[in-house]
Amino acid sequence: MQQTLFSILPLFLLIALGYLAKRTALLDVRMLPGLNQYVFYFAIPALLYTATSKQSIGELLYAPGLMAFAVGCMITGTICCLVCYYYFKSKHAISLVLRYLNVNFANVAYMGIPISFTVLGESANAATIGIVLASNIFVVCGSQLLIELLKGDGMNVKSLLNTLNRATIRNPLFMSVMAGIAASVLQLELPETINITLEMVAATTIPVALFCLGASFELTRTETNVTEIFWVVFCKLFVQPAVMWGVFAAFGMQGEQWLIVAVLLNALPTGTLAHVLAMRYGAFEVQSSQIIVYSTVLSLVTLLLWTQLLGI
Repeated sequence: MQQTLFSILPLFLLIALGYLAKRTALLDVRMLPGLNQYVFYFAIPALLYTATSKQSIGELLYAPGLMAFAVGCMITGTICCLVCYYYFKSKHAISLVLRYLNVNFANVAYMGIPISFTVLGESANAATIGIVLASNIFVVCGSQLLIELLKGDGMNVKSLLNTLNRATIRNPLFMSVMAGIAASVLQLELPETINITLEMVAATTIPVALFCLGASFELTRTETNVTEIFWVVFCKLFVQPAVMWGVFAAFGMQGEQWLIVAVLLNALPTGTLAHVLAMRYGAFEVQSSQIIVYSTVLSLVTLLLWTQLLGI
């Protein structure tokens, strides 16, 4: 427990430093978009490519693990949305899909990769990358396709292609993993100078990503249903990892690295992309923002709980 705390606490202190830097005006908020662009388009892709290229295709695209992840997301999303629909009377279809997104899309980019690589080490890289890939396909892309179907104008070829384009080709996380898989399959060796450059950029991912995450926090008063917000947060931090544990165990992976990574990553707070998509579709915007903040703050405690239960 103490060793895990010493591994995780510095990561949360980096988040706190980012928040304090913005609150005390030491960080000019006009610089934040540039820092976020660096993390999202350069640092994380460099880290993912470097790690992915060292794994075998069988380890990365482990079918039982990917299937278990998809089933776990469907179960968690159904539980969360049924309560929101019947108890909180949330009837708007697109908003329900965004609740599904909030409860299933963990902050794998800014927190999941740093925490997994730091706490679990290189042995967990393949499972971590596999779940990052599955999260983009099953959760992000799947949610957007469903919303497009629910919109009044329906789904057409153009909107389908645009959605797939945003979730895959224009997504640097997805593309860096694909490039890494190609390099692994083809046994591609980059020039040493490029490898060193990639490793230098990749090394900046954890501190800069977590600092930016903290600086992006916005604590505001809201007129929305706080009880429902905390229900979604509860589902994200407790229900989803518990469901994932049960599903992965049912798929015969009890004690395996994929189960440990799946539980740990799905115990993370909601990712900021959930708020970006809520703004794009004009629904569940304020709630998504608050879910991200509250789940991130509470995740320090819940992560310690889940790591203890996992025996990490």
